[in-house]
Amino acid sequence: MKKANLLPFLFAAITLLYSSAFAGDKENAIQYFKAGQLEKAFPLMKKAAMTGDAESQEILGGMYLEGLGTKKDLLEASKWFKKAAEQGLPESQYNTGTFYEDGTGFTKDAVEACRWYSLAAKQNDPHAQFKMGWCYLKGIGVRKNPEEAFKWYLKSAEQNTKEAFFNVGYMYDFGVGTKTDGQQAEKWYQKAIVNGSYDACYQLGYMYIYGKNIRKQPDKGIELIRIAADNGVAKAQGALGYEYERGLYLEKDIVKAKSWYEKAAAQGNEQAKERLVNLK
Repeated sequence: MKKANLLPFLFAAITLLYSSAFAGDKENAIQYFKAGQLEKAFPLMKKAAMTGDAESQEILGGMYLEGLGTKKDLLEASKWFKKAAEQGLPESQYNTGTFYEDGTGFTKDAVEACRWYSLAAKQNDPHAQFKMGWCYLKGIGVRKNPEEAFKWYLKSAEQNTKEAFFNVGYMYDFGVGTKTDGQQAEKWYQKAIVNGSYDACYQLGYMYIYGKNIRKQPDKGIELIRIAADNGVAKAQGALGYEYERGLYLEKDIVKAKSWYEKAAAQGNEQAKERLVNLK
């Protein structure tokens, strides 16, 4: 996902304006930007970018990306982000990586994408750190390395990247790239759940039902599984069907079991399909 969060750079530039004698096209562009006069800001920002000012190049890339003060133009966005990236701005390095990953503006190149993500990640960009976790986990653009994947996902999660919470929890849960740790898995799954991850509801629910590396809490587990199932997680639908079938933590109800198995099977869940066939 490309991002163009222009505000940090605008605020940084505005601070610079008030703390130095800096003036010119960039100053005027920022004043127009603050006033919401984007059509007037755009040509001045472009003029400033053409002088080689990295922040102006980054902001201009964002304006092309989002269509602010000009027509949306991904080719121009990729060009200006790369110019800023080559001057070391981490968000532009991240955005350049996404353009190489998608093949927008440049020939699609996973190795080059990961190179730019790596540069941004080393400058502590949390989105780039998340991408490096993905690159190392899947072996895309780099050699597969679960330990490196875990390291980068954790760095990203510790900077509050919501998408990373589930990944870190899952890796602690299953011992991928790190030692299995039920308490850490629970902690990160809970963070993911607070941020709307129904997959995390299923995984933590499963841990609670079976006491997988943490204290068994079946009632809490059933509650989480149900939330995930109600929100379309196929594994959770199959798991809820199984709980109704076996009648251990829920009152046995074959009709409800069949209904949940059917929902999961309709999404391609093979285990649910098998249980439907064997349901009595």
